[in-house]
Amino acid sequence: MILSALTLTAALSQSALKSNIDSIIKQETESGTLIGMYVCRPNGEELYNHYSNLRMMPASNQKILSSVHAFDHLGADFQFETKFWRDGDNVTIDAPGDLTITAQQLQTAKIALGVSGKGTVYVRQKYRFESGPSWEKDDLPFRYAPQITALCVNRAQFTVSAKNGIPTVPAWANIEIKHVNAVGPSQSTFDIKNRRVTIRGQIDPKATTLGAFSLPDPDRTAAGFFGRIFVATSNIPSRAPDYIIRSPQFGSIAKMCLEPSDNLLAESFLFAGSDVNTFSEATKIMIERFTKVAKLPDGAIRTEDGSGMSRHNLVTPFALAQVLRHAYSQPYRDDFLNALPASGEGTLGNRFDGLDVKAKTGSLDSVSCLSGFVWLSNGEPVVFSIMMNHYTAATSQARKLQDSIVRTIRDTLNEERFENASAKWSDPMEKSFSNPSDSRAHRNWIY
Repeated sequence: MILSALTLTAALSQSALKSNIDSIIKQETESGTLIGMYVCRPNGEELYNHYSNLRMMPASNQKILSSVHAFDHLGADFQFETKFWRDGDNVTIDAPGDLTITAQQLQTAKIALGVSGKGTVYVRQKYRFESGPSWEKDDLPFRYAPQITALCVNRAQFTVSAKNGIPTVPAWANIEIKHVNAVGPSQSTFDIKNRRVTIRGQIDPKATTLGAFSLPDPDRTAAGFFGRIFVATSNIPSRAPDYIIRSPQFGSIAKMCLEPSDNLLAESFLFAGSDVNTFSEATKIMIERFTKVAKLPDGAIRTEDGSGMSRHNLVTPFALAQVLRHAYSQPYRDDFLNALPASGEGTLGNRFDGLDVKAKTGSLDSVSCLSGFVWLSNGEPVVFSIMMNHYTAATSQARKLQDSIVRTIRDTLNEERFENASAKWSDPMEKSFSNPSDSRAHRNWIY
């Protein structure tokens, strides 16, 4: 049988890539680390496969699933609208889930409504959870594990600031500060039940922040800008609202989530575009949709939350790669790519210098994952998902291994391209856009 130049190039690439990556992971796999991996082109052509159907804990790679789920339902240009009605000195708020609202925006809304802040606030909100399912209780005081409420302020967190050695918190947070003089540098702890921050030790007079923590009852805190009494309601006025806070477009919110790996925003993405208000219902919808649109085998995803904080999440490297491929084929492609951290951004702040990479990290104790895209020298993207569970080395070493794999993918495929320079590549997904003008090109796709 005579092979075409492209077929021969593909076969050579797969063989070289397998040999090169296998040599990199050999020592880790032999020592007991579970490594699952899948590498492919956007058209689905498999380039490398190592236990790609093994279900593994994704940590914050779970945010790929929840963000693509929200992009599918909302689109990149969608904006949440939080609506306010005034009735005398009372206020009714309809909160669909804009978790980007700031204290300044709420203060502006209060002034615009002209209320004293002493009345009753009636709040209809899409969802309210004390925490994500299966979250560790020890995490709950910290800013990365806040209560999940559809009405909140400053992403349900507050910062302990310092000026000239004096600690403060925003007055609206209603948090007590206790400073205990002791030998050594200061350390801050937060008693979330009693709303008290305790600072022990000597505060550096040059310090500007002393810690960030999750805000207790963020919905009540946000409502507190408008009144003293909080009442949950299912009814809102039938007339037009007196004031509206509109969120940034969803593409920007996705970047707020994926670049720093914001857990609160990721949880809200589960509920995008549906009327459900429980995690079990929301995750069921997401799994069913991805099984269909990304053509996943049954059992490829088991979802507990949207952020990856739960250790009960399970997903295969193959499934993550297919969801990335699906996102790449959609009109929101460039907004999704822009939302993913690039080299030097967010959680990739000190990784991949000199490489054209956009990827999501994921870390828990003994869990480290990296999934996304790397671009070859001719502009061709390659999809990859690297998942590591049960490793015993330092997390920094796990990340170095992942970085080495991504560089090997780029270098190996570049070498094959140079050796077969007659093989041309064009974007197979471009024709799938229902409206080509919806795609703001990330690259010059035709070569």
